[in-house]
Order: sequence, then C-alpha cells, then structure tokens
Amino acid sequence: MSEAAPQPSAPAWRAFVHLYLPVITIAFLTLFLPNPFSHRALLLASALPTYFLASLVHQPRPGPAERFTRRSHIHHAIVLFTYGRLLGTPFNLFTYLEDLFASYSVRPILDRPEGAPPRPSEFFVQALWTTATTVAFGLVPPSWKWTWSIMGWTDRIMYRAAYLALVDDLVRVLGYPQVASKRGRALVVAVQAVFIAVSVMWVHFFLVLGMRAQIEKDIVMPMAS
Repeated sequence: MSEAAPQPSAPAWRAFVHLYLPVITIAFLTLFLPNPFSHRALLLASALPTYFLASLVHQPRPGPAERFTRRSHIHHAIVLFTYGRLLGTPFNLFTYLEDLFASYSVRPILDRPEGAPPRPSEFFVQALWTTATTVAFGLVPPSWKWTWSIMGWTDRIMYRAAYLALVDDLVRVLGYPQVASKRGRALVVAVQAVFIAVSVMWVHFFLVLGMRAQIEKDIVMPMAS
C-alpha cells in the first residue's frame, strides 16, 4: 500500500496573514485617524476585525524550531539594526558593530542549549535578565569606574537582547498562531491589539515631532537671517 502524499505547504500570504494584516491596519489608521492618542480604545478594538479578516484566509504552517533572529545572520543583523532607529537615534556604524559583536557573544549564555524545547516566551526571560542587570547597574556607584562601565555595558547588551526576543515572540505568535484553542486565539488578538496601538501612536508621535521641527526651522531660520 502506497504512502499518502505529503500535504502541500500553505502559501506564504495565507500562512502569515495574521502577521502582515495588522501592518495594513496600522497604515490605514495612521492615514485616517488624526489623533490616535484620543482613540486608544478604538486602536485596541481594531484588532478584532483584523483578526476576523485574517482568519477567513489563514492556513497554518508548522512553526520552525529556531527563533526568527536565529535563522540566519542576516535576520539577526537587520533586526538589531532597527533598534534605536525606531526611537530616532542616528545610525553609528561603530556602535552598531559593537552591538552586533556583543549580541553574538552573549548567545551561549542567554540561549537554550541545542535540542532543548523552546521557551514559551523568549521576551519574558530576557526581560527578567534586563531587569536584573538594570537594578544591579543602579546599585553600582559611578565612582567605581571599571565596575560601573562593565555593568553599564552589560545592561546595554541586555536591552538589545530583550528587543531581539520581543521581535522573536511577535513573529512566533502572529506568524505561527495557535488558533486551535480559545487561549491561542485570545493571545493572537491581544498581541495584535498591542502591536497596532503602539505602532500607530509611535508613527503619529514621530510625525508630529518631525512636523514641529520643520515648522520651527521655517520660522526661526528667516528670523535669524
């Protein structure tokens, strides 16, 4: 008796619809919602129709064993590059290369052993590490120059590791959603709600800052001349 042929993998646009459809919602709300800070409930509630529409076409794929930022050096480097850029920090090549080297150097300490089952949440674990190093850094007086510098450098690494873990969790929850259970569906909606609300308010905040800076430039420069 011949074995059954393997089922074809779901197309990417259907498998990852819970991940990219919130991005479309973010773009729509950014364009048509003038003051998102006054409509936070609406931002959170927009996850419900987003999830419903995505569910109409979603076809699951088996989740990969590795984290998103561990799939390749390119994934790791690109995600780390966005750290700081999201807050408007100018890019500095030396600082970026230092962060890249440091993030690789702490992998053996922070990552699970090869072959071990994945953690339920990478971000939760990294957040605990970050909290511990931040508290320890705050307890070290600046007069202890070497210790203070080492703890500050360690704290900086932990924040970047937590950001990488946050992206990993976001991709895992929305890219490979566990929608077979009520708990899994609720988690997807909750993550989409936070993702949409934070992203729209972040975009609006930086757009307002940019417009304000341009207005001040247009007003101050003619007066100075």
